Amino acid sequence: MGSRRVALVVAAMLLGMAAVVASERGWTHAAEGAAADALAPAQRVMVGFTSFLESFVNVAVRVGQLEAENRALRSELSRVKQEMLGLVEAGQENERLRALLAYQQRYDEHDYLTAAIINRADGNHLLHAITIDRGSNDGVQDGMVVVADGGLVGRVAKSYPTVAKVLVITDPSSAVNTMVQRTRAAGVLMGSATRDLRLEYINQEEDVQPGDVIITSGLGGGFPKGIPIGMVAEASGSDLALFKTIRVQPTVALHAIEEVLVITDFTPMSLP
Repeated sequence: MGSRRVALVVAAMLLGMAAVVASERGWTHAAEGAAADALAPAQRVMVGFTSFLESFVNVAVRVGQLEAENRALRSELSRVKQEMLGLVEAGQENERLRALLAYQQRYDEHDYLTAAIINRADGNHLLHAITIDRGSNDGVQDGMVVVADGGLVGRVAKSYPTVAKVLVITDPSSAVNTMVQRTRAAGVLMGSATRDLRLEYINQEEDVQPGDVIITSGLGGGFPKGIPIGMVAEASGSDLALFKTIRVQPTVALHAIEEVLVITDFTPMSLP
C-alpha cells in the first residue's frame, strides 16, 4: 500500500506541473476557446429561443390588452347606438306631438285630450278599431270624436276606466255626414271591409273633382262641423246612375298614427 500511495503522490505532482506548463504556454486558453466554439451554436439557439419567448409573451399580453380594449369599445359603441336610437325615437315623438299641438292651434274651438294608441284590434278583419290609453277616469265618454294630425280618425265606441276603444272611419259600420269643401255638396262618407272610403249620395250633377277636400258637415249631430277627413281620389258618374261613384283618400295615415286627440267638449247627439 505504501508504494501505491507514493505512486499517486508522484502522479498528482506531475499533473500539477503539467497544468502550470500548459497555463504558461496558453494551452488552457486554447482548450477554453475550443469548448466555447463547440458550445456557441447551442448558446445562439438558447439566446434566440429566449428572445422568441419574450416576444411571444409580449405579444400575448398585448393581444389580451387589445381584446379587453376591443370589448370596452364594443360596449361603448353599443351604448352610444342605444342612446342615438333613443334620441331618434324621442325626436320623432316630439315631431308627432308638435303636429298634434299645431292641429289644436288650428282648430282651437275645441278642448282636446292627448292619448296614445296601445293596440290595433282587427281580429275579425271587419272591425277596424284602435285602443287608446285614456278612459272614463280621464273623462273619455262613449261617442266622443277622435282626431289626429290631418283630421278625423273616428269616435269612441266604448270607454273603460283606463282605456277606450275607438272605431275608425274605415270600419264598414262607420257613416259620417260630410260635404265637399269647395262646392258644399253634401254626402255620407262610408267605410268598407276593404278599408276604402266611399262618398255616397252625391248627385250626378254635382261638380266633384279629384283633389277636392272632404270635411264633416255637422249634420246629424254626430261630429263637429269642419273637420278634415280626406281628399277625393276618384270621381266618376253615369247617365244611368242617380249618384256619383267617389273614392276618398283619408288625410290621416290610419295604419301609422301613434297618438290621437279626443275632443272632450263636444257631446254627440242623435237627432230624431
